Formats: sequence, structure tokens, C-alpha cells
Amino acid sequence: MKMRNFIPAMLAVALMALTACNNDIEGTGSTKQLINFSVSTVQMDETTRASYITSFADDTEFGAISFWTDDADNVYSLINKETVAKDASTSVWRTQRQHYWPAYKKSMSIYAYYPTTLGTSIVNNEFSYTVPTSLDSQEDIMASTVTYGQGQFATTIPLQFTHLLSGVYFTVGTGNKAGTIKSITIKNAKNTNTYSFASADWGASPTGNVDYTKAVNYVSDGNDANTAIIASTNPIMLMPQELGDDFSIDIVFTDTEGDHNLSVKPQINVVNSKSHLVKGQLVNFKIAVTTLYTIQLTASVTDWGDGGVTSGSLGEI
Repeated sequence: MKMRNFIPAMLAVALMALTACNNDIEGTGSTKQLINFSVSTVQMDETTRASYITSFADDTEFGAISFWTDDADNVYSLINKETVAKDASTSVWRTQRQHYWPAYKKSMSIYAYYPTTLGTSIVNNEFSYTVPTSLDSQEDIMASTVTYGQGQFATTIPLQFTHLLSGVYFTVGTGNKAGTIKSITIKNAKNTNTYSFASADWGASPTGNVDYTKAVNYVSDGNDANTAIIASTNPIMLMPQELGDDFSIDIVFTDTEGDHNLSVKPQINVVNSKSHLVKGQLVNFKIAVTTLYTIQLTASVTDWGDGGVTSGSLGEI
């Protein structure tokens, strides 16, 4: 049963039942069992505008949603877009209210998201997101989906956060011509889509048609292969997508002959003759300008790594 089919009156009844903390609703039998989290520890590099996240710092906050169903498929809201933060006195991750495992659940789902501002867009366990074209406004967004069936419980619920966007960065390729790469533009990219916590994935049809431009003014002597032009720790964030026929990477290259506007179509994650940007991947594009003023482009991908695990619990009602 999908959340969008539930009427407000049913949710109101569910919330009243949970607020009462009735042992028949919350608590495994006669003993209440707290809902605990284990989460990726988060550390953001403060020196860059959009570093991707590899671990959670003590002052990081993320959002959480949880609901459960009974044998009659009635749905009860347990956590509704609540902020989870680390309690300095207990060193556990918690909300301001304490929650317990439902006693007679048929199933329970827990959705977590970062940053907490995503919560304002979540409707029916989905949210629409547009990747900003201003690179200074871009940020790493992550989510986690965990479900439990009838009879399943866990002392600690593991939240494995997944990076939802693709990140691209640029290095110098082999045999690059001496000169200056003045700017790099990613042209005709889709930048809007809807993410579903239930499927833990984006929709099949992202929209938009935008350009991302970064002035780099990188000076090459022609002997600097593998040197960073745009650092891997500060990638350009892109919506995962099938690359259209008009998608390209353009650069402005200047040397003693003047400015040269060069363009190339990347080949990456090719399926059915189409290239793809995949969520949770970092893509390294290596650029080499030839003596004929064309771009030789090679691409390699790595998965964004997730941080270690630390235990925590939800807070008190």
C-alpha cells in the first residue's frame, strides 16, 4: 500500500495512538525496545565549496522518516521528518523524541536523508531535486533506505547512506599541447528528477537542459599528465542520466595561436550505445589537446566511498 493513498484521518488516529505510548502499539511485548541507529560518520572538507562527504562530523545533522504497517495494512507514522543529531552528553545520534519498535508490526520502513533541508521537499516518501547550475551552490546529497518485515527487529538499525548524484572532475591527459585551458563547460545536461525512498533510486526520465561552466585558467607545459585541473575532492555535481546526443564537454584553450573553442562527446558507462552518468560514481575525465586542436578524452569511474559506522539511538518523546 502506497503512502499517497492514506487519508489524513487515518494518520491522525495513528499519531494519537503513538503519542499515548501504549504498550500494545510500541514496545516488543512487555519490554519496550528502543530504536537505535548506526550511521556513516560524516566529515565535510570545509576548505572546498562542494566536497563530497565521506564521514559524519559530531555537529552533522540528518533527517529521518519512519512508518509501519499492521496485519490489516493500516499505516502508522513513527518518525515524521525529524532531525537526528549527536547528543554531546551521551555520544549517541538521536532525535528530540524517543521512539520504540512497534509491538505488532507487519513491516517497518526507515528513510534517512542528508542534508536536512531535503525534508521540506519530501511528499509521499519522494522528493524532487534540481542540481544548481551555480557551482558554489552545489552540495552532496545522500539517502538511506532500510526495511524490516514481520518478526524482524534489530538492536541497531544500520543506515548506509548513498551518494545520490554523480561527481565529475578533470585531470590532464597524456600528450597535452602546451597552453592554457581557460574554462570547462558541461553542456546540455539534465538537472531535475524525483527520488523515491521506496525504490532507492531516481525516476527514469530526468528533465532540464542546462550548462555547467567553471573558469579554471589551467596552464600546461605539455608534460603534466595526470595533474588535477578540477580536483576530485571538489567535483562538479550532476544528475545521474543517459547522455543525450547534444551532451558535450567543451573547453576554451589558448596558446600562441589564440583561443580555440573545442568540444567532445564523452563515452562512459555505455549501455545500448548510450553513455550514462551513474549515481554514487566519481568520474575522472582526462583531457589532452592535440596539435590539431581536438580533444582526446578518456574517462574512468570510481565509487564514492562511505564512512565508518558508529552507533546511536533516537531520542525521547
